[in-house]
Amino acid sequence: MKEDGNKFQHSNNSGDKNYFLWFFYLAVFILILFIAYPYLTKDKHYGFIDYANLIIHESGHYVFFAFFGEFLRVLGGTIMQLAVPLAFTAYFLLFRKDIFPGLVTCFWFFENMLNISIYMKDAKFMILPLFGNEYAHDWNFLFGRMKLLHESVEIGDFFKGMAVMGMVISLLALTVYLAWKNPFWNLKKLLFKS
Repeated sequence: MKEDGNKFQHSNNSGDKNYFLWFFYLAVFILILFIAYPYLTKDKHYGFIDYANLIIHESGHYVFFAFFGEFLRVLGGTIMQLAVPLAFTAYFLLFRKDIFPGLVTCFWFFENMLNISIYMKDAKFMILPLFGNEYAHDWNFLFGRMKLLHESVEIGDFFKGMAVMGMVISLLALTVYLAWKNPFWNLKKLLFKS
């Protein structure tokens, strides 16, 4: 097997196929499907992955954007919540040229966007339970400052649509990748007989 960053680049020797890595990726994919299901089928869902996202979100407020003024400090939580998975996606796809983990972190990016869209939609109503100060609602403050509080539901719906579409495309891309790299049949030969 050739090592070019992509773990599944096969040589002509059919004995070189890495079955273990493919099965590991398949197990990760099945886990992602279980994680994705409630996000894609329920209006509001807060899963175990969101607790890790919450830590990243809060670090954006108090670690990375604390000294950039009130508006950026409040926006910093959302910026970090999107920047961390985006940085991992860029790392895997651009530097490591490793498609599978890049698609997994791309899914994570859109899962975060879905979570943020729910937070945006709640800006006007402020009924979601919040971490920390009970009066602090990032998007109520941000939309209020931008004079967009009356549009919070529509803006949240727009980002929800983008997030759901991104999650579905990520899942489809993972499916295609696993089918393409399946060590039990050569899909390239089946599709492109020459």
